Amino acid sequence: MEQGMERIIGDIDCQQVQGTLPQRSTRTANAGADIEIEANASAITRQLENKSSVSRIAVAQISPLPGNLQHNFGLIKKAIDEALKTEAQILVLPELSIPGYMALDYFKDPGFIKDNLKILDE
Repeated sequence: MEQGMERIIGDIDCQQVQGTLPQRSTRTANAGADIEIEANASAITRQLENKSSVSRIAVAQISPLPGNLQHNFGLIKKAIDEALKTEAQILVLPELSIPGYMALDYFKDPGFIKDNLKILDE
């Protein structure tokens, strides 16, 4: 298991940026520019270190109906609303949430594809 993947659902600890800047060479033709670059890099590093290291991920367990785009879109909107209530930054939905699983025959119909694209635009 990769580091940082211990917990799949809930608050996930992300790796914090923890590094030190390399030592600046004393043999440089433009020491002023090197000092400015080092100061900018230090400021960026401080900003990254101060950012929150926790991401909130919501996982939606919905049961989309094959071919029922409006119903499935309603389920997705409810899942989005619930995720927003928990202040999640990421919402994970099942694959084929809009068309529904087992809708393979529908994919041969150009109108069905257009209807899926309309839902995505909403």
